[in-house]
Amino acid sequence: NAIDPHPKNRRHELADLPSLAKSIKAQGVRQNLLLVPQGDPHDVPRGGDPSAGVRPAWDRYTVVIGHRRLAAAELAGLTEVPAVVDPTLTEADQLELMLVENLQREGLTPIEEAEGYQELLDLGLSVATIAKKVGRSAKVVKDRAKLLTLPEVARERIQSGQGSLLDAAKLDEFADDPEVLDKLAGLIGNVNFSAEWVRAKETRKRHAEQQPIVDALLATGLTEITDRAASRG
Repeated sequence: NAIDPHPKNRRHELADLPSLAKSIKAQGVRQNLLLVPQGDPHDVPRGGDPSAGVRPAWDRYTVVIGHRRLAAAELAGLTEVPAVVDPTLTEADQLELMLVENLQREGLTPIEEAEGYQELLDLGLSVATIAKKVGRSAKVVKDRAKLLTLPEVARERIQSGQGSLLDAAKLDEFADDPEVLDKLAGLIGNVNFSAEWVRAKETRKRHAEQQPIVDALLATGLTEITDRAASRG
């Protein structure tokens, strides 16, 4: 009861807890949880007297590694779990450890992974440093983080598995055109997405080819009518 889940753990779904709880009921928790004390770790914890060999204890802890084990242990009815407490872990250390564990267990969706990278970037870590720490390429880290710039509907579809990373990469081409981007984002994961994306590409190419002509006409003093209805196309 003294252990809280980490508020920044990116693994939102803890899969197959009943099965793990059954195993824990029979075998116990065989691997320590990793915890950090809540509050200022430099405060003297209650009962702490290292010189007397008394192990220090804080009032509450946050789990860094072992969220699923903790939830399954509670489900199994355990009142205690083996744990290691490390008060030296910085916030960046904690985020990195959780991200690496979840990636190793394939427990993250691309959006959850992106959120983890972004939090590390916000703490000042470079893309190269993050890539090295989590065992990914710098391109993967950048591409995942870029997912967070997509319209919300696209992020939700990728999160739910309706949209693919390939579709998300296609949206990046229209990052400078919010109107087209929003339209395509609403179609991601839909059977019409590819056809609409090709149509949008062709339209963009045609406009690019026409632009020199438009510029030349405007240079003569003509006025461009942008209202399609007024110009009859």
